[in-house]
Amino acid sequence: MPNAGLDLIAGFFLGLLLRQLYLLSTAHDRKPNIHFSMPWPVALALLVITFSTSLAIVRNLRLSATVTSVKGVLFNLMHFRPVGWHFDFMPIGDWVAYSLSAILVVILIHVLRGQKDLNQIIFRSLIIGLILAALLGIAQSATGIGLPLASLDFRKDALGFAAIGFQPDLHSYAGHMLLGAAGLWGYWWFMRPAGRKWGLLAVMTLSWIGLILSKSRASFALALITLCVGGLAYLWKVNKKGFGIVALTLATTLSVLIVTALFVPASLEGLPVLYFVADFMHEMQGRDLTNLRDLSGLFGSRIEIFTAAINMIKAYPLLGVGQGNFYHLSSDVLFSKSFFLAKNGGENAHNYFLQTFAETGLVGVSALLLAIIAPFCWNTKRGLLIPGAIGLCALCLGNLFAHSFLVRENLLLGAVLLGLLYVCALPSAANTQSTENEIAQVNLKSITSLKSNTLLPICLAVGVLVLTAMSWSEFRKSFHRYPFEIGLRCFKNEPLTADHWSAGVYEINLPAGARGIEIPVGVTRPNLMNHPVIARLDLIQEGVGSLSTISKTWDGSSNQVMRLTIPDGANNGPGSIKARLRFSSCYTPRDLGVNTDGRRLGGQIGNVTFF
Repeated sequence: MPNAGLDLIAGFFLGLLLRQLYLLSTAHDRKPNIHFSMPWPVALALLVITFSTSLAIVRNLRLSATVTSVKGVLFNLMHFRPVGWHFDFMPIGDWVAYSLSAILVVILIHVLRGQKDLNQIIFRSLIIGLILAALLGIAQSATGIGLPLASLDFRKDALGFAAIGFQPDLHSYAGHMLLGAAGLWGYWWFMRPAGRKWGLLAVMTLSWIGLILSKSRASFALALITLCVGGLAYLWKVNKKGFGIVALTLATTLSVLIVTALFVPASLEGLPVLYFVADFMHEMQGRDLTNLRDLSGLFGSRIEIFTAAINMIKAYPLLGVGQGNFYHLSSDVLFSKSFFLAKNGGENAHNYFLQTFAETGLVGVSALLLAIIAPFCWNTKRGLLIPGAIGLCALCLGNLFAHSFLVRENLLLGAVLLGLLYVCALPSAANTQSTENEIAQVNLKSITSLKSNTLLPICLAVGVLVLTAMSWSEFRKSFHRYPFEIGLRCFKNEPLTADHWSAGVYEINLPAGARGIEIPVGVTRPNLMNHPVIARLDLIQEGVGSLSTISKTWDGSSNQVMRLTIPDGANNGPGSIKARLRFSSCYTPRDLGVNTDGRRLGGQIGNVTFF
């Protein structure tokens, strides 16, 4: 089942609520005993995501020229899993994931408040998960057992199959392994006693093996770069003389690799552990790297996809295109300006942060960044935050050239580390005593500390007002700008479905010599009395325009025959006249909670006859 972690968090939170209600019912003093606190930066980020999701759904309904209802919203909320990428309510799945991530932060604050050894409690569980996933990946790489059939031939080499662990694809698995390969160094640095560090090094080594077996070249390269940069930074701090030698050695090695990749024809297939790296080098030698399209193809067309995301950001910089709307809007070549995305019917941005910027705009990115950096502003003893911060950064590495957070279990792992940061930011993290109002006290302290500088609050207030005014202007204008024009997805001439439904437009050429056409049309929709449907049939001659027209209205489910005759004097040659049937709106059963059918339907077309 996809995203089973969402059920885990929802069920666990429900269990906590029931437990608190039970304690409340058995308490003698009958005082409230439910203490769940959500930090205001997290609540603000969730509020912005909620707005962006609502905006995306409203825009989608407008594009589809369809309507929804309270029943439809609740139906889609309960059936958020089978929703397709191109469906109007697709963004609601993202909202569920972000909401449960925020709830996970609340759970951690509730459970861990006042506990000692916070980092050990969290990282011990994360380490167990990394060990299990890495061992499963090693078994998969050696045997292929448990891998999807489609992935058995993907990047199979001397190291075996490409491993995916408990994840649905290799990039999300590599994103998980990055937590062990690069994200455990902060915990290792602060681990006590020192004797346990050898065990942690073994886990990191196991994670590196899992990372290599995933065959994700971008994740492997990012892990190496992070390790080198982090090692050089540490060396600069403790031994500046050795820093120059090590830096020169690394620069020389990198230069040799680049020269080998560009100018040496022979690959490195003789070294099995570098096979997928050698394959990348061999591919580089076969491409014209001065050609932007060829260079983009070397990286899985990512440069072209990133450019499409930037084009979306330029079009709607403040509020974005709406949460979850990148996938299907990227298939519009006039908007994304990407022929690759249009050919493939849309794709993800392969960079979670760039996609988030395109979807939620500057407002959404600012709210999410505030939720992440707030713990560092609240805690004067920031050493407690370093393990969680490094672990979170390592998870983010898997989203620079991929999108592991779209596999929601990885996003929940990020929420775990964010929750750890907030718990460590509480006063009780440094002092074992805790109070019920700690978060509120910390929030109040962070606000009142600004009183020493009266200019800063004024600048912030002015900035927020200006941003709000500009966002409101973008919000209003977006409904009259491309690609959010009404009916853009509805009024298309598409082939009839297997059950004879048309889209919002149905066209058919009249055979040569025919003088007229009859089209039986059935319109079956809920609530036609309040939302009647008008269908207009035109006979259109090439180079002339409309020859004749007729309209019919449906205010109840029924079948009607639409008949038109070519006017006298019109010449009906081969392919010169076509009939065009256009409905005033589309009907999407899923949007109204009828069933999970997300198609945009016009009417059912019977047997067309010519005379």
